[in-house]
Amino acid sequence: MKKYLFIALAASAMVSCSQDETLDNVQGEAIKFGPTFVENSTRAAANPSYVMNTKDITQVDVWGTVTAAPTGSTPVLIYSSTDVTKGSAAYGAVWTCPVTQYWVPGATYKFVGIVDGEKTGVTTANIPEGELLPTTVTYVADGETDLLCDVVDVAGTNVTATYNEIVKFSYTHLLSKVKFTLTDNSPADASGVKTHFRYSVSDIKITNAYAQGTVTVADGKWNNLSTAKAEGQTDNYCTFGDIAWNDEDKECAAEKLLLPMSNPTVSFKLKLEGKDANDKWVTISEETKTPSATIALEAAKAYNFNIEVTVGQQIQFSVQTLTAWTDATPQPDAFEF
Repeated sequence: MKKYLFIALAASAMVSCSQDETLDNVQGEAIKFGPTFVENSTRAAANPSYVMNTKDITQVDVWGTVTAAPTGSTPVLIYSSTDVTKGSAAYGAVWTCPVTQYWVPGATYKFVGIVDGEKTGVTTANIPEGELLPTTVTYVADGETDLLCDVVDVAGTNVTATYNEIVKFSYTHLLSKVKFTLTDNSPADASGVKTHFRYSVSDIKITNAYAQGTVTVADGKWNNLSTAKAEGQTDNYCTFGDIAWNDEDKECAAEKLLLPMSNPTVSFKLKLEGKDANDKWVTISEETKTPSATIALEAAKAYNFNIEVTVGQQIQFSVQTLTAWTDATPQPDAFEF
Protein backbone atom coordinates (compact mmCIF):
# COMPACT_ATOMS: atom_id res chain seq x y z
CA MET A 1 0.00 0.00 0.00
CA LYS A 2 1.28 3.46 -0.82
CA LYS A 3 1.09 6.27 1.71
CA TYR A 4 0.59 9.84 0.55
CA LEU A 5 1.09 12.72 2.92
CA PHE A 6 -0.52 16.08 2.33
CA ILE A 7 0.99 18.77 4.58
CA ALA A 8 -1.47 21.39 5.77
CA LEU A 9 -1.09 24.85 4.24
CA ALA A 10 -1.18 28.01 6.30
CA ALA A 11 -4.44 29.92 5.99
CA SER A 12 -4.37 33.63 5.35
CA ALA A 13 -8.05 34.19 6.14
CA MET A 14 -8.84 36.56 8.98
CA VAL A 15 -12.05 36.90 10.98
CA SER A 16 -13.14 40.47 11.66
CA CYS A 17 -13.41 41.32 15.33
CA SER A 18 -14.37 44.96 15.72
CA GLN A 19 -16.72 45.67 18.59
CA ASP A 20 -18.53 48.92 19.34
CA GLU A 21 -18.18 50.00 22.95
CA THR A 22 -18.98 53.15 24.91
CA LEU A 23 -15.66 53.75 26.65
CA ASP A 24 -14.87 55.62 29.83
CA ASN A 25 -11.49 57.36 29.53
CA VAL A 26 -10.90 56.90 33.24
CA GLN A 27 -11.38 53.13 33.03
CA GLY A 28 -9.49 52.81 29.78
CA GLU A 29 -10.30 50.72 26.71
CA ALA A 30 -12.50 47.63 27.02
CA ILE A 31 -10.80 44.29 26.41
CA LYS A 32 -11.95 42.80 23.10
CA PHE A 33 -11.23 39.47 21.41
CA GLY A 34 -10.46 38.37 17.85
CA PRO A 35 -9.52 37.75 15.14
CA THR A 36 -8.48 34.11 15.26
CA PHE A 37 -6.14 32.39 12.85
CA VAL A 38 -6.13 28.68 12.16
CA GLU A 39 -3.93 26.52 9.96
CA ASN A 40 -5.63 25.29 6.81
CA SER A 41 -5.67 21.70 5.58
CA THR A 42 -6.73 19.56 2.63
CA ARG A 43 -10.25 19.11 1.29
CA ALA A 44 -12.23 15.93 1.76
CA ALA A 45 -15.75 14.60 1.30
CA ALA A 46 -16.65 15.64 4.84
CA ASN A 47 -14.36 17.95 6.77
CA PRO A 48 -14.66 18.01 10.57
CA SER A 49 -11.84 20.47 11.25
CA TYR A 50 -11.72 24.25 11.46
CA VAL A 51 -10.46 25.41 8.08
CA MET A 52 -11.23 28.27 5.75
CA ASN A 53 -14.49 27.82 3.79
CA THR A 54 -15.42 24.59 5.60
CA LYS A 55 -15.98 25.17 9.31
CA ASP A 56 -15.62 28.59 10.89
CA ILE A 57 -14.57 29.24 14.48
CA THR A 58 -17.57 30.84 16.16
CA GLN A 59 -16.77 30.27 19.83
CA VAL A 60 -13.64 30.46 21.96
CA ASP A 61 -13.51 29.38 25.59
CA VAL A 62 -11.45 32.06 27.35
CA TRP A 63 -9.63 32.25 30.69
CA GLY A 64 -7.72 35.36 31.71
CA THR A 65 -5.81 36.93 34.58
CA VAL A 66 -4.54 40.42 35.43
CA THR A 67 -1.47 41.06 37.57
CA ALA A 68 -0.04 44.25 39.14
CA ALA A 69 -1.60 47.66 39.85
CA PRO A 70 -4.16 48.03 41.21
CA THR A 71 -4.32 44.34 42.20
CA GLY A 72 -0.77 44.05 43.48
CA SER A 73 1.55 41.17 42.55
CA THR A 74 -1.04 38.39 42.85
CA PRO A 75 -2.84 37.36 39.64
CA VAL A 76 -6.59 37.92 39.67
CA LEU A 77 -8.96 35.84 37.52
CA ILE A 78 -11.07 38.04 35.24
CA TYR A 79 -12.30 35.40 32.74
CA SER A 80 -13.16 31.82 33.68
CA SER A 81 -14.28 29.50 30.86
CA THR A 82 -16.03 32.49 29.34
CA ASP A 83 -17.71 31.95 25.96
CA VAL A 84 -16.51 34.56 23.50
CA THR A 85 -18.70 34.16 20.43
CA LYS A 86 -18.71 35.41 16.88
CA GLY A 87 -21.81 36.96 15.37
CA SER A 88 -23.59 35.49 12.36
CA ALA A 89 -22.80 38.25 9.85
CA ALA A 90 -21.21 36.86 6.71
CA TYR A 91 -18.53 39.54 6.76
CA GLY A 92 -17.24 41.69 9.59
CA ALA A 93 -18.97 39.61 12.27
CA VAL A 94 -18.54 41.06 15.74
CA TRP A 95 -16.96 39.00 18.54
CA THR A 96 -18.83 39.46 21.79
CA CYS A 97 -17.95 38.63 25.37
CA PRO A 98 -20.59 38.43 28.15
CA VAL A 99 -18.08 39.78 30.69
CA THR A 100 -16.77 43.30 30.15
CA GLN A 101 -13.26 43.98 31.48
CA TYR A 102 -10.94 46.95 30.95
CA TRP A 103 -7.24 47.39 30.32
CA VAL A 104 -5.57 48.74 33.46
CA PRO A 105 -2.49 50.87 32.71
CA GLY A 106 0.70 49.10 33.71
CA ALA A 107 -1.01 45.76 34.45
CA THR A 108 0.13 42.42 32.98
CA TYR A 109 -2.39 40.03 31.41
CA LYS A 110 -2.44 36.41 30.38
CA PHE A 111 -5.20 34.83 28.29
CA VAL A 112 -5.85 31.17 27.42
CA GLY A 113 -8.15 30.41 24.48
CA ILE A 114 -9.45 26.89 23.79
CA VAL A 115 -11.60 25.81 20.84
CA ASP A 116 -13.04 22.33 21.21
CA GLY A 117 -16.13 22.04 19.07
CA GLU A 118 -18.46 24.22 21.12
CA LYS A 119 -17.84 22.24 24.31
CA THR A 120 -18.99 18.87 23.06
CA GLY A 121 -17.78 17.10 26.19
CA VAL A 122 -14.74 15.34 24.68
CA THR A 123 -12.30 17.81 26.25
CA THR A 124 -11.54 18.84 29.82
CA ALA A 125 -9.49 21.93 30.69
CA ASN A 126 -7.22 21.06 33.64
CA ILE A 127 -6.35 23.76 36.17
CA PRO A 128 -3.67 22.68 38.68
CA GLU A 129 -4.34 23.27 42.37
CA GLY A 130 -3.35 26.78 43.31
CA GLU A 131 -3.44 27.99 39.70
CA LEU A 132 -6.05 30.10 37.93
CA LEU A 133 -5.54 29.16 34.28
CA PRO A 134 -5.71 25.76 32.56
CA THR A 135 -2.28 24.34 31.73
CA THR A 136 -3.37 21.13 29.98
CA VAL A 137 -6.43 19.79 28.16
CA THR A 138 -7.53 16.16 28.31
CA TYR A 139 -8.94 14.98 24.98
CA VAL A 140 -11.12 11.91 24.42
CA ALA A 141 -11.14 11.07 20.71
CA ASP A 142 -14.42 11.09 18.82
CA GLY A 143 -12.99 11.57 15.33
CA GLU A 144 -14.93 14.79 14.76
CA THR A 145 -14.01 17.34 17.43
CA ASP A 146 -11.10 19.60 16.57
CA LEU A 147 -8.89 20.95 19.37
CA LEU A 148 -7.10 24.31 19.28
CA CYS A 149 -5.28 26.06 22.14
CA ASP A 150 -3.29 29.26 22.49
CA VAL A 151 -1.81 31.49 25.20
CA VAL A 152 -1.55 35.27 24.78
CA ASP A 153 0.62 37.35 27.14
CA VAL A 154 0.30 41.13 27.33
CA ALA A 155 3.20 42.90 29.06
CA GLY A 156 2.37 45.60 31.55
CA THR A 157 4.87 47.97 29.97
CA ASN A 158 2.64 48.01 26.86
CA VAL A 159 -0.65 48.78 28.58
CA THR A 160 -1.39 52.50 28.77
CA ALA A 161 -4.53 54.52 29.46
CA THR A 162 -5.29 54.52 25.73
CA TYR A 163 -4.25 50.90 25.03
CA ASN A 164 -6.91 49.37 22.76
CA GLU A 165 -5.30 46.28 21.25
CA ILE A 166 -7.58 43.32 20.59
CA VAL A 167 -6.63 39.96 22.11
CA LYS A 168 -5.79 37.85 19.05
CA PHE A 169 -5.50 34.08 19.36
CA SER A 170 -3.38 32.29 16.74
CA TYR A 171 -4.17 28.61 16.51
CA THR A 172 -2.52 25.52 15.07
CA HIS A 173 -4.33 22.18 14.89
CA LEU A 174 -3.30 19.83 17.68
CA LEU A 175 -4.63 16.69 15.98
CA SER A 176 -3.85 14.73 12.82
CA LYS A 177 -6.38 14.53 10.00
CA VAL A 178 -6.65 11.21 8.13
CA LYS A 179 -8.59 9.93 5.14
CA PHE A 180 -8.40 6.97 2.76
CA THR A 181 -8.58 6.82 -1.03
CA LEU A 182 -9.05 3.82 -3.31
CA THR A 183 -7.14 3.72 -6.61
CA ASP A 184 -8.38 0.86 -8.75
CA ASN A 185 -6.11 0.15 -11.71
CA SER A 186 -8.30 -2.64 -13.06
CA PRO A 187 -9.12 -2.51 -16.80
CA ALA A 188 -11.82 -0.03 -17.80
CA ASP A 189 -13.49 1.09 -20.99
CA ALA A 190 -12.93 4.47 -22.61
CA SER A 191 -15.37 6.15 -20.19
CA GLY A 192 -13.61 4.73 -17.15
CA VAL A 193 -16.24 2.11 -16.34
CA LYS A 194 -14.87 -1.14 -14.96
CA THR A 195 -15.92 -3.76 -17.46
CA HIS A 196 -14.53 -7.01 -16.09
CA PHE A 197 -13.12 -6.50 -12.58
CA ARG A 198 -13.82 -4.09 -9.75
CA TYR A 199 -12.60 -3.61 -6.19
CA SER A 200 -14.31 -2.23 -3.11
CA VAL A 201 -13.09 -1.63 0.43
CA SER A 202 -15.04 -1.87 3.67
CA ASP A 203 -14.48 -1.67 7.44
CA ILE A 204 -11.49 0.68 7.13
CA LYS A 205 -9.97 1.22 10.56
CA ILE A 206 -6.76 2.19 12.31
CA THR A 207 -6.54 -0.49 14.95
CA ASN A 208 -3.87 1.00 17.21
CA ALA A 209 -5.13 4.62 17.29
CA TYR A 210 -4.93 6.42 20.62
CA ALA A 211 -8.23 6.85 22.40
CA GLN A 212 -7.24 9.74 24.66
CA GLY A 213 -4.37 11.98 25.73
CA THR A 214 -3.37 15.23 27.41
CA VAL A 215 -1.94 18.24 25.59
CA THR A 216 -0.02 21.14 27.12
CA VAL A 217 -1.75 24.43 26.33
CA ALA A 218 1.43 26.50 26.08
CA ASP A 219 3.37 24.39 23.57
CA GLY A 220 0.93 21.82 22.11
CA LYS A 221 2.95 18.81 23.34
CA TRP A 222 1.04 15.59 23.91
CA ASN A 223 1.44 13.37 26.99
CA ASN A 224 -0.34 10.42 28.61
CA LEU A 225 -1.40 9.03 25.22
CA SER A 226 -3.36 5.83 25.71
CA THR A 227 -5.33 3.28 23.72
CA ALA A 228 -7.53 2.65 26.77
CA LYS A 229 -11.05 3.82 26.01
CA ALA A 230 -13.00 6.17 28.21
CA GLU A 231 -16.40 5.20 29.56
CA GLY A 232 -18.88 4.92 26.70
CA GLN A 233 -16.23 5.48 24.03
CA THR A 234 -16.53 3.23 20.96
CA ASP A 235 -14.33 2.56 17.92
CA ASN A 236 -16.22 5.11 15.80
CA TYR A 237 -13.44 7.66 16.17
CA CYS A 238 -10.96 5.47 14.23
CA THR A 239 -13.38 3.70 11.83
CA PHE A 240 -13.55 5.22 8.34
CA GLY A 241 -16.35 3.26 6.67
CA ASP A 242 -16.45 1.95 3.09
CA ILE A 243 -15.34 2.84 -0.41
CA ALA A 244 -17.72 1.33 -2.95
CA TRP A 245 -16.53 0.31 -6.40
CA ASN A 246 -18.75 2.95 -8.00
CA ASP A 247 -17.87 5.86 -5.70
CA GLU A 248 -17.29 8.86 -7.93
CA ASP A 249 -14.41 10.30 -5.90
CA LYS A 250 -13.08 6.98 -4.56
CA GLU A 251 -12.65 8.48 -1.08
CA CYS A 252 -13.82 7.21 2.26
CA ALA A 253 -17.03 8.73 3.56
CA ALA A 254 -15.30 11.14 5.95
CA GLU A 255 -12.01 12.27 7.35
CA LYS A 256 -11.20 11.57 10.97
CA LEU A 257 -9.31 13.67 13.49
CA LEU A 258 -6.90 11.46 15.43
CA LEU A 259 -4.35 11.91 18.16
CA PRO A 260 -0.79 12.04 16.80
CA MET A 261 0.91 8.65 16.72
CA SER A 262 3.66 6.58 15.08
CA ASN A 263 3.22 3.72 12.60
CA PRO A 264 -0.56 3.32 12.42
CA THR A 265 -1.81 -0.19 11.71
CA VAL A 266 -4.56 -0.18 9.10
CA SER A 267 -7.20 -2.88 8.75
CA PHE A 268 -9.77 -3.21 5.96
CA LYS A 269 -11.67 -5.78 3.92
CA LEU A 270 -10.73 -5.86 0.24
CA LYS A 271 -13.32 -7.35 -2.11
CA LEU A 272 -12.71 -8.25 -5.74
CA GLU A 273 -15.60 -8.89 -8.11
CA GLY A 274 -15.46 -10.14 -11.68
CA LYS A 275 -17.74 -11.09 -14.56
CA ASP A 276 -18.58 -14.78 -14.86
CA ALA A 277 -19.29 -16.69 -18.08
CA ASN A 278 -22.84 -15.33 -18.04
CA ASP A 279 -21.63 -11.72 -17.76
CA LYS A 280 -22.82 -11.48 -14.16
CA TRP A 281 -20.84 -9.85 -11.34
CA VAL A 282 -19.67 -12.41 -8.81
CA THR A 283 -17.32 -12.25 -5.83
CA ILE A 284 -13.90 -13.66 -6.64
CA SER A 285 -12.23 -12.94 -3.32
CA GLU A 286 -12.78 -11.05 -0.07
CA GLU A 287 -10.08 -10.88 2.58
CA THR A 288 -8.92 -8.72 5.46
CA LYS A 289 -5.72 -6.76 4.94
CA THR A 290 -3.61 -5.37 7.82
CA PRO A 291 -0.71 -3.36 6.39
CA SER A 292 1.41 -1.26 8.73
CA ALA A 293 2.33 2.29 7.74
CA THR A 294 5.89 3.30 8.58
CA ILE A 295 4.96 6.93 9.07
CA ALA A 296 4.22 9.18 12.02
CA LEU A 297 0.90 11.02 12.20
CA GLU A 298 1.94 14.52 13.26
CA ALA A 299 -0.23 17.26 14.68
CA ALA A 300 -1.54 19.86 12.22
CA LYS A 301 -0.90 17.61 9.21
CA ALA A 302 -3.38 15.85 6.93
CA TYR A 303 -2.75 12.36 5.58
CA ASN A 304 -4.25 10.51 2.64
CA PHE A 305 -3.67 6.74 2.69
CA ASN A 306 -4.07 5.45 -0.83
CA ILE A 307 -5.17 1.83 -1.23
CA GLU A 308 -3.89 1.00 -4.71
CA VAL A 309 -5.17 -2.21 -6.28
CA THR A 310 -5.14 -3.93 -9.67
CA VAL A 311 -5.81 -7.34 -11.14
CA GLY A 312 -3.11 -9.29 -12.96
CA GLN A 313 -2.46 -9.22 -16.67
CA GLN A 314 -5.25 -10.12 -19.03
CA ILE A 315 -5.70 -13.87 -19.61
CA GLN A 316 -4.73 -14.67 -23.21
CA PHE A 317 -4.69 -17.86 -25.25
CA SER A 318 -2.63 -19.11 -28.18
CA VAL A 319 -1.73 -22.37 -29.91
CA GLN A 320 1.96 -22.87 -29.61
CA THR A 321 2.44 -26.00 -31.74
CA LEU A 322 0.44 -28.66 -33.50
CA THR A 323 1.94 -32.09 -33.62
CA ALA A 324 1.81 -33.68 -37.10
CA TRP A 325 -0.13 -36.87 -37.70
CA THR A 326 1.90 -40.03 -37.58
CA ASP A 327 0.98 -43.46 -38.76
CA ALA A 328 -0.06 -45.76 -35.99
CA THR A 329 2.13 -48.81 -35.53
CA PRO A 330 0.95 -51.45 -35.70
CA GLN A 331 -1.96 -50.71 -38.00
CA PRO A 332 -5.33 -52.18 -37.00
CA ASP A 333 -6.47 -55.35 -38.71
CA ALA A 334 -8.40 -54.94 -41.90
CA PHE A 335 -12.16 -55.38 -41.78
CA GLU A 336 -13.48 -58.07 -44.14
CA PHE A 337 -17.00 -58.01 -45.52
